[in-house]
Amino acid sequence: MGFESLLTMLANNLGASMEAIVIIITFLGSLLFMANDVRLGLVILLIFFASEFVVFYSFGMETLMILTATLITLVALTLSIYLSFNKSATAVI
Repeated sequence: MGFESLLTMLANNLGASMEAIVIIITFLGSLLFMANDVRLGLVILLIFFASEFVVFYSFGMETLMILTATLITLVALTLSIYLSFNKSATAVI
């Protein structure tokens, strides 16, 4: 049983599209990195989502969900970097 047939079986049993299953598996995989450092996990998740967007687009699959997930991850990464920068920045008078 190959990976594609496993994804197809999951998609049929859960009633979700194959794109949604791939997005969920990617998010669950990135939780391993987020357990150590949230910013590192967000960077890896952004790279994974962006590469999945390119693959989905090139195969002609539905790209709206993965594009939304990529933009949400980008906003979360930007906010985490901004908030950590504000905590460490001090004004010298």
